[in-house]
Amino acid sequence: NNKFINMNKMFEDELMILEKNIMKFDKNEKSVSPKLMQEIKKIASKNGVSITRNQPFDEKPIGDLFEIGINCTWNSNLKSLISFLAELQKNNQRYKVKTINIMPDAKDSQLKGNMIIECAYMKK
Repeated sequence: NNKFINMNKMFEDELMILEKNIMKFDKNEKSVSPKLMQEIKKIASKNGVSITRNQPFDEKPIGDLFEIGINCTWNSNLKSLISFLAELQKNNQRYKVKTINIMPDAKDSQLKGNMIIECAYMKK
């Protein structure tokens, strides 16, 4: 029994660490998608990726946790795109790239495409 009690404490400690890294919004806030899209756009700009359009999907509750997918249309060079994806990967508790489509942009020798980024957050 002590083993299970200790495991429970370990899981609770791990959960507290994970919760610190998740974005939190007020539970009465109607739509968090504008703030999430703005945050993604800020990360993209910092890494040299231009997001030309964002389209949020419906929010999915999972207990106290929520997820929302955001379809981002973008253009960039390869180095900037890799930097952007690497930064999203560092925040893998907040953001997860579900799909990505990449194609050459013939007019300026860059890349363009779209990706769906799943964003996780809590409402308190």
